[in-house]
Formats: sequence, C-alpha cells, structure tokens
Amino acid sequence: MLSISIEYLQSIYEIKPSTEQPDYDEALDNIESLIMDICDILSDTQRVEFRVSGFGEPAWPVDVGTDLATIISQIPDVLGALHQSENTSIQFYEQGIERELFFSCNNSRVEMTCRHLVEDKLMPIKEIAGLSELRNMLGGLLVSFIELSKITCPAIAGHRIFQDWLKDVSYLTENTESYETDTIEPAIWENFEQLEIMRRKDYEVHA
Repeated sequence: MLSISIEYLQSIYEIKPSTEQPDYDEALDNIESLIMDICDILSDTQRVEFRVSGFGEPAWPVDVGTDLATIISQIPDVLGALHQSENTSIQFYEQGIERELFFSCNNSRVEMTCRHLVEDKLMPIKEIAGLSELRNMLGGLLVSFIELSKITCPAIAGHRIFQDWLKDVSYLTENTESYETDTIEPAIWENFEQLEIMRRKDYEVHA
C-alpha cells in the first residue's frame, strides 16, 4: 500500500537550528524557493529521511533535498482536490524516480495508479485507499514538514512568504489534526504526537 512519510532518525529537538538568515526578494522568490532551501538544510542534518513505498516497491529512490521539496510544493493543491473528492495527481519528476501518482476518487474510496514518466506507461499494480485515510496521510506529511521547518529553520519559517503560505494551507493542517489518530499513517502520527508532547514540556519549563 502507498506510504509517504517523513521519518526522524533522532528527536528533532536535538538538531541544532539553522542560523542561516534568508535574503529573499518577494518580487522574485516564492514559497517553492523557501521549501527548497528548507529541504536542503534538512538534508544536511542527515537526521531526517523522506520515505515512499507502494506499488510493489518497499523503498522508492527518493531523498530529502530534492524529492521532498517537489512533493511538499504539490501537497496543498492535491489535498484541496481530495477534500472536494476530485481526481488529482502527484509528480515525482526528479531524475532517477520520474513517476506520477494518479488518484481517482469514487465516493469514500480512491483508486491509485502510477505511471513511469520516461517510459510513459502505467505500472500493472493498482491500489485502493480510503479517501479519509489518504487525506490524513498527505495532511500528516504537510504537518510534519511545517513543524520541522519551524524548529530547524526558524528564520526561513518566520519569513513573510512562508507565513503567508501557512495561512493559505491552515485549513488543511487543521483538518488533519482533527482526524481520529487511528486513521493516520502510524509513523506520521507518532512523530506528530512526539512534537506535541515536547512542545508542551518546553512550555511548562518556560512558563
């Protein structure tokens, strides 16, 4: 079954936050620029992994620095479509992976197919997921990325471009947090719960 997640190799609170001070031009840069810089920083820590499996392959050849950046940029539009029960897709277009996932909504279920972009042919395997389950998995991925960004890249996450993006996607992350925990990809929800526990402890220490 398709699985897309961010995995932490250690507590992210043990990762030294980046001191990089961004110098973005709001007339030229956009959220994709910031997401790429964040993913570069996360990749350099070597403490975070981007994992994708499914369609008969237990581990797709993806990385944090490039593949995660391209997927995070697409997630809000994909989630927006899924919340309307509309068909949508995600492209892994970096060299070495070059695939496109198609999501065809049918009431509460989603048929998932995968196409090789270079060979332009579908994989023979089809997978079925619950619509709510799929939205939770992708929403959890977005939540994990946002939390990672705030903790490891505070200067970039505090930039106006990033903050405006957060406002635009807030309804997607709020919906994810309100879903039942047992419908969310276990690894994603475990990471999110750990973040919440650590945040509460940090607040209690400084209160």
